[in-house]
Amino acid sequence: MERPKLRNVAVSPIEHEGRQHFVISDPTGAAPEALVVAPLAMLILQHLDGQHDLREVQWTASRALGRLLPLEQLEELVRSLDRAGYLEGPAFQARLCALIEGYRSAPCRPPVFAGEGYPADEAGLRSWLETLGGEPAAPAAARGRLVGLVAPHIDLRFGGASCKLVHAERARRAGDAETVVVLGTGHGAGEELFVLTRQSYGTPLGVLPTDLELVEALVARLGEQELLGAEILHAREHSVEFQALFLHLFTAPPAAPPRLLPVLVGSFEPFIRSGTEPYADPRVCGFVEGLRAELVRLGRRACFAASIDLSHLGPRYGDARGLSPQEAAQIEAEDRQLLAFAEQGDAEGFFRHHQASGDRRRVCGFAPLYVLLRLLPGARGRLLRYDQSTFPGTADTVAHCAMLFEE
Repeated sequence: MERPKLRNVAVSPIEHEGRQHFVISDPTGAAPEALVVAPLAMLILQHLDGQHDLREVQWTASRALGRLLPLEQLEELVRSLDRAGYLEGPAFQARLCALIEGYRSAPCRPPVFAGEGYPADEAGLRSWLETLGGEPAAPAAARGRLVGLVAPHIDLRFGGASCKLVHAERARRAGDAETVVVLGTGHGAGEELFVLTRQSYGTPLGVLPTDLELVEALVARLGEQELLGAEILHAREHSVEFQALFLHLFTAPPAAPPRLLPVLVGSFEPFIRSGTEPYADPRVCGFVEGLRAELVRLGRRACFAASIDLSHLGPRYGDARGLSPQEAAQIEAEDRQLLAFAEQGDAEGFFRHHQASGDRRRVCGFAPLYVLLRLLPGARGRLLRYDQSTFPGTADTVAHCAMLFEE
C-alpha cells in the first residue's frame, strides 16, 4: 500500500444530494459493489497510479485543494478502496482468480440480462419480439451477398427494433453462415484491443456454441494472453449477449444456431489522440488478417456483426446539459456523415473523419465498426435506420443505428 494503484474502473458522473459525484464500478465484477465518490475523492483517485507514495499524493491533492489534506483521511480512503477491491494487490488478485475460475468452469456464459433487459422464458421472449416493431415495409432489395450487419447494444427497449430488423435480414439472406463473428464494444477493456472467450453464450432458448476451433486457431496465431487474458470481461458485458439473443431468436427449428466468435473490441482512443491509423498497429492488423486467414483455412462461411452505439451526449457522459432539438439534429447530421464512410467501405476515411472530431460525440462503437470495415474490404454498407434515444427521467441521449453490408 506504499504506492497504491487504482485498477481499471468505469467512471460515470451523477448528481447525488444536489451535488455532482461520481460512480466507480468494476467491469470484471471482482469488485461487486459500485462506489459513489465525491469530487475530492475523485481528485485523489486520479493520482493513485502506482508511481507515487501517499506523501506525494497528499502533497499533490493538497496543492489542488488549496489546503492541507490530512494524511489520515487519505489513508482511510485507500484502505476503503482496497477492501472494496478497487486497488491492485493481493486482495484483488484473490477475488479475480476466484471469479475467473467460476466463469471458466460454468457450463456456459449465462444470459446475464435475461429477466431485466428482455424476458427470461421462451414464450415471453417470442411475445416480446412481436412488440418490438422493426418490420420493414418490404424486405431490403439485395444489392449483393449479405456479409455483415450493424446492430445496437443500447437497452433493448430502444434498440430492439433495429436488432430485429437486421437479424431478420441476416436470417433471410445469410442464414447459411456457419459462424457469426460478433464484434462488440468492450466497455470495460483497458489496454486490451481484442478479447475472446472459449465459453459459449447461453440464451433463454439454449446455448449458442462458440466456434472453439476458430478461437484456438487465433490463440495459436496471436497468443493466449493477448486474446484471453481479459476473458472475464465477457461475464458482464452486454454487447455480445444482445446479438447472441437475436441470432438465436432468428434460428428456425429444427435448424441449429450458428456458431459464435465473441469478440470484445477495446477502445481506439490512443489512435484518435495520436492520429495514428489503427491498421498501422500490428495488433490491429494482425488480428484482422489472422481472422481472415483462419476463416479461409478452416473453410468457414462467416457473417460479421458489429454491436455498437453511436454518439453519447448529456450529463451522464460529462456534458453540462442535454441536447436542444437543434443540437440533436446537428448530432444526427454528424453521425450520418461518419456512417457515410462506412457505407462506402472506406475504413481509412472513417478513421480520419472521426479522428478530426477528437471523438467529441463519444462514439462508443467506433472501434468495432472500424474493425468490421477492415474485415470486409470491398463490401458496401447500407443504413436502414437511425435513432436517438433519451433515457426516461434524464437528459442523456444515445444514438444508434441498423446497417447491412453487402459485397
